[in-house]
Amino acid sequence: MAKAGYSAAEGSRFKRWTVNTLKIGTVVVLLGLMVVGIFVAIARGEIDSFEDLKSSPNGQMIRVRAADGTVIQSLGPSFGRWIPFDELPREMKDAMVAVEDRRFYAHPGVDPIAVARAVVRNASQPGTVEGGSTITQQLARTLFLSNRRSYWRKAREAVLSVLIEAQLSKQQILELYLNRIYLSAGVYGVEAMSQR
Repeated sequence: MAKAGYSAAEGSRFKRWTVNTLKIGTVVVLLGLMVVGIFVAIARGEIDSFEDLKSSPNGQMIRVRAADGTVIQSLGPSFGRWIPFDELPREMKDAMVAVEDRRFYAHPGVDPIAVARAVVRNASQPGTVEGGSTITQQLARTLFLSNRRSYWRKAREAVLSVLIEAQLSKQQILELYLNRIYLSAGVYGVEAMSQR
């Protein structure tokens, strides 16, 4: 008889624990969705039109000029002239997609397969071995965020990437990327790199 009473009390405790866990989980999920919704609303205001993104200033550069006005030396980041999508060599576009983001045309801004692969590889080896950022995420970071590594920046980058994908075509994203992305040695964009 004592055993029957004990198992009934045990079953009742388990039921209360399950109900309480579900309640807490529901509240946490709803709060999380509210935070994401607020963040998306704020981030949506940061994304300009394609033409505005193309014409925004590329950064500060110091130009040393001679008395006659000719440029003797340019100091600071190097930006080339803007190259429209149709003028970019097909091989350049294909190569960049193949190297940076093979599933560029298939994902909505964030590639869950690349993220999972990067998490597994980075967990199995010391340090950061592989990144999971898509072309769109790299563009979002270049246009709107800093390079400081943090989970908060990664979350903002992911949300901005999805919003960029919702607003711009893949062609526009690739055009922006090839004209704006940092390639090394203070050089931004493929035209400036080809001149370097």
